[in-house]
Amino acid sequence: MSSPTRGALRRSLAFMSKHWLQTALSFVFLILSAAGNLAVPRITQEVVDSGILGSRAGVILAGTLVIVGVTALRSLFTFLQGVLAARVSQHVAFDMRNALYDKIQHLSFSYHDQAQTGQLLTRATSDVDQVRNFISMGVIQIVTTFLLLGGSLYLLFGTNWRLALHVIPVMAVVGVVFFFISRVGRPMFRVVMEKVASLNHQLEENIVGVRMVKAYRGAVAERQRFENSNEDLMQYSRRVARLFAFAMPLVFAMSNFGTLVVTWGGGVQILAERLTVGELVAFQGYLFLAMFPITTLGWVMMSISQASASAERIFEILDARSDVVEKPTASTLAPMQEGLVFEDVEFRYVGSGAPILSGVSFRTSAEETIAIVGETGSGKSTIVNLIPRFYDVTSGRITIDGIDVRDVTLQSLRRQIGIVLEETTLFGGTVRENIAYGRPDASDAEVRRAAEAASAADFVADLPDGYDSTIGERGVTLSGGQKQRLAIARALLIEPRILVLDDSTSSVDFETEAKIRAAIERLRIGRLSLVIASRLSTVQNADRILVMEGGRVAAMGDHSSLLHENALYAEIYYSQLQPEAVA
Repeated sequence: MSSPTRGALRRSLAFMSKHWLQTALSFVFLILSAAGNLAVPRITQEVVDSGILGSRAGVILAGTLVIVGVTALRSLFTFLQGVLAARVSQHVAFDMRNALYDKIQHLSFSYHDQAQTGQLLTRATSDVDQVRNFISMGVIQIVTTFLLLGGSLYLLFGTNWRLALHVIPVMAVVGVVFFFISRVGRPMFRVVMEKVASLNHQLEENIVGVRMVKAYRGAVAERQRFENSNEDLMQYSRRVARLFAFAMPLVFAMSNFGTLVVTWGGGVQILAERLTVGELVAFQGYLFLAMFPITTLGWVMMSISQASASAERIFEILDARSDVVEKPTASTLAPMQEGLVFEDVEFRYVGSGAPILSGVSFRTSAEETIAIVGETGSGKSTIVNLIPRFYDVTSGRITIDGIDVRDVTLQSLRRQIGIVLEETTLFGGTVRENIAYGRPDASDAEVRRAAEAASAADFVADLPDGYDSTIGERGVTLSGGQKQRLAIARALLIEPRILVLDDSTSSVDFETEAKIRAAIERLRIGRLSLVIASRLSTVQNADRILVMEGGRVAAMGDHSSLLHENALYAEIYYSQLQPEAVA
């Protein structure tokens, strides 16, 4: 087992430490169960030699009752051990999923830009289940193997060391076979899990985009793509299955060969009066107990290989470093009083060569509306993503009231920022729950006021259950404009000091746009509003307009001055508004 694999699997087992008492009791019951197994052949020896061959019915009866009692206790211990092991494994899976979820939530946007949703889902579900199965059954099998194997070998040599020497080579060959299969199988299991994750990613894409698939008649092509991936997974899984299927007949053959050696060698020694019949029967029992864990090594090795591959994939996420890290000395940011400042900010995505922003500098007050315009790819959305530290600047700095945003806690920073992104995200639940997502304790009156301010109250009132109406997954039962207005209401409810509207009117009609624009006019008083819009008609009344070009600030001023002094702004303005005026 390679060092990284050992490390990942060992770290997975470390999750058991929180449940040490149940784990310890599980191993105690396991030891008692193994002791019961080892005791039965010794009792059988006495029954055969003293009872059957000695014609003593009392010994036979007593021995039989003892065996029944030991078997009953062993079954009880096995049951208790299984229950405790299952509980520990479920707790570990619970803790591991929570750790993964917490880590995924705290990773920066740059990580999620590169990660596939299907891969993350597989690691939080299938991979965790593989580790759970290993803790529930694999660890137990490993400990059982050592207990039974060690105890059986000790008793085999104690019963007849000459006969024991005959079976050691057989056991060694079986162990070598499984060690080889484990080394070959481990990387194969990792490939299987990666193929499962790829299949999940395709399935997730098709479920999310089912309307697009149907609209463009892509069902046949998508089905073929899914079948190809599914076929690839099946064929590779069959290769892994063949590898372990090859080992099992070999193991059983070697076990039978060991029994043959013992029967022949034991018979010779009985004839030479160096071994009793009872000792031979006991020896056969110990041999079975020694060979049984070896024959289960196939399952154990497979479990180790699967769990190792899954543990590596889990800790790839848990060990991932976020580009956005809160400093240990971070302070709490007080409500903004002075304003926001960008100082020579440069930003480039991880692994990207060209900067997205370069030398961006501007200053705002605490109570004004700043519109940000520019052509696609000019860096408009990147500017607002840097303020709440969805990403960190590559160089330069962003300050609020003179304090670098990297020196304050993320919670206190983001608590002051309400954001409506271009791509609206709603959750399965009621209208009220979606509006109050940032403030679950908000009163019904506060929720209604936020909806009214975002021009959402009218259509909410028309829903079957009003604010208690359940919307479909991702708001699929609502129109684009309705989803956008709920998102705006959600942002307004937290009463942000900084309100960010990232192309928030791109999915609404002109009547709704006018209502939202009027609401923004009322709400901009007392806060800084940053408005990104493709339509210049939504930003003409801003206090100032920031014009972006190629990741730089091309100009900044009010609508009238920019229209006369900045060629880029004038070009964008006339290319949009003139067709609208004609229409």
